[in-house]
Amino acid sequence: MRQTRRTTALITIGMVSAVLTGCGSEEKKPDAAPASSSAATTTSAAPTTSKPDPSKIVKQAFDGAKAAKAVHVVIDFQGDGKKSHIDMAGAMDGNNMKAVVKDDSTGNYEVIAAGGSTWMKLLDKTSVDKAGASAGATGKFLPVKGDKMKNMAGGAPKDLLDKFIGAVNMDWIKNGKASVEPITVGGVKAWKISDPAGGGAAYAVVSDDSKNELLEVGKVPAIKVAFSQWDAVATIAPPTGDQLFKQK
Repeated sequence: MRQTRRTTALITIGMVSAVLTGCGSEEKKPDAAPASSSAATTTSAAPTTSKPDPSKIVKQAFDGAKAAKAVHVVIDFQGDGKKSHIDMAGAMDGNNMKAVVKDDSTGNYEVIAAGGSTWMKLLDKTSVDKAGASAGATGKFLPVKGDKMKNMAGGAPKDLLDKFIGAVNMDWIKNGKASVEPITVGGVKAWKISDPAGGGAAYAVVSDDSKNELLEVGKVPAIKVAFSQWDAVATIAPPTGDQLFKQK
């Protein structure tokens, strides 16, 4: 299988980090809005408490995220006229997780890491052709030798989280000028902290409760990273039986 397949998502994450690093600064907008995400929708909501200090709740959200053992992450990104979607859930260290990657440039595939092994499933014929795999492998899991999970899925959840948090420019939050708006994300009351100087393009979403969980970070319209199921992701089982590709 070509090395391109193994590094595609990693390149995507690098592009995402580059976009987030520029949060709060003037830069060229992407061609169009990002692909629709499977994450919960966001709506405005009436405030139930006084507005919090944005720097404090964002710090609590980031600290809590770094301490978590598992998470569900959905990433939608657009750059250079191409869209990429990554839906990843599992242990923060990447030893037990599943990721579905859908990329305009390189195709669609699913990766599972469980029990010390890694498998990849190419989801359609086009993806199989681009990967140089056997035609009969479409929709079947192929074993991946060695520790290739981080390359193929863009990294373990902890690696991705560190990149996203490290890439977010916190200056506009700390300077006391951040906009704080009450919203609802999938029925959960939350605070949206955005950068008024940048037209609100750069933002973070934190739950409106004692946990102040990180729900989203992003920059409109280039990137949206949605987080959920902190420490509540079910164990991922390895593929078995007819799910596996059998070489003839």
